[in-house]
Amino acid sequence: SNLGFSFNYKEYSGVFELGIGDIDDERKIKIKKAYGEYSFGLGKLLVGQNWSPYVKFSHEASDYYRSKGFGSMYEEPTIQLKLSMKGAYVSVMKPYVPTKTFYSEQQVNNPNDASDENNEYILEETDREITTQLPLNNIEATIPKVALGYEYKSKMVKGGLCGAFNMYTIETNDDREFNKDEIQSFIIQAHVSLKISLIEFNMSGGYSKNPANFGIYIQSKGNQTYSSGAAAAIYNIASGEYEIKDTQNYQGYAELGMKPHSLMKAFIGFGYSLTDYPIENTKKDEAMEYYANLEIHLSKHISLTPAISVHDYREDLAGDQEGYDLYAGILATVTF
Repeated sequence: SNLGFSFNYKEYSGVFELGIGDIDDERKIKIKKAYGEYSFGLGKLLVGQNWSPYVKFSHEASDYYRSKGFGSMYEEPTIQLKLSMKGAYVSVMKPYVPTKTFYSEQQVNNPNDASDENNEYILEETDREITTQLPLNNIEATIPKVALGYEYKSKMVKGGLCGAFNMYTIETNDDREFNKDEIQSFIIQAHVSLKISLIEFNMSGGYSKNPANFGIYIQSKGNQTYSSGAAAAIYNIASGEYEIKDTQNYQGYAELGMKPHSLMKAFIGFGYSLTDYPIENTKKDEAMEYYANLEIHLSKHISLTPAISVHDYREDLAGDQEGYDLYAGILATVTF
């Protein structure tokens, strides 16, 4: 469920929205959108937290029944400064460094006691950079993420093309040495929507290098050895260094929409994600989705969207079947 409001006053507008999300494996309320826009002659200036410009969901219900990461180049809303003029735009976003939580056993209470009877142990959490596993004080991210793109709109056709880049530097420590001192990530994404009478066709496709190091989510049910979509740091026995090798990800979806009634829209679609890790003797990590939903407008302010989707995770890196998930539900939307 999401709850929020929007406002419009002359050349100013904005949105504030709360939503329920997964935070540390718990369902918690968080801010999803909080931004303002200023409209001037040829364009707009957006300041605040909103969807990244390369995020393209297949339809409005995607965010609610988790049709994310299957062809949608999905990332959580991010803090940004976006300037749009005549369809072209540039967005400067908060720098991103992905982390992974590691646990180590720490002794508490009387550490000088040789016996275990009077001692206690706790698990201490430490966040480290996801690829190198270096402490965060060895990582520097001063360059923001940058996205450039163009959007075209007409009565029958909508489309766009976007490219984005992210980088952070690595300071090698005594424990680990790497063959390069930075991790770079980028994405290229394109989408098109075509409407002919009562028929609508939507399609999106994208390529990303090291998507997890960028902040892009991909779908993988297992894959505990390597973080989904991150670059891989592989130890080279000959050189004594860790070689950082790039991960490739391809995503896309195709969707068909029909309008059988003035108050009703039906959608069916297919999404796909393929991740190719630079690790010898591993399988490519695939994930697919099949979905359908129906938008029913009961009145001007109330609509219902029953939806169903199947997430097929195919095989993991070892070639083991990962199974599938089934999602079904009804989204109720009330605007006033």
